[in-house]
Amino acid sequence: MATGFIYKTGATNPNFASVLLPNIGNPSPYEVFTWNGTAFVFDTNLAANTLLTFGTGGVSEFEVLGISPSLALNPNNSTDFVTQLTFTGSGEFTGTMTPITTDVPEPSTWAMMLLGFAGLGFIAFRRKSKPALLAA
Repeated sequence: MATGFIYKTGATNPNFASVLLPNIGNPSPYEVFTWNGTAFVFDTNLAANTLLTFGTGGVSEFEVLGISPSLALNPNNSTDFVTQLTFTGSGEFTGTMTPITTDVPEPSTWAMMLLGFAGLGFIAFRRKSKPALLAA
């Protein structure tokens, strides 16, 4: 499932001027990071449906994090996280929106882990509850 996205312009595209992130029921604001040429650096926390303007010249790349895994956002469905973007100029957009994904265990895996922990707890309980052997 997707917990964030990286947005990047194509080689000849104008930069991103602003972004408006959707209200998908996320429990907390999104975290927006901008690319400084070598790494992503924190820019701001952004509430859903709030316009973020990147400033003069815009940015060529930014990252959105903080999407709750409980929302089970499908990284392969482009309509799960519809983002509104504006650009610093006109032209054809050839950039990318790359999902950042997190693996979530299957329900059967959770059940096996819980049974294993319960078994370990039972073994520990049984060892403590046995009376000590008396030396003769």
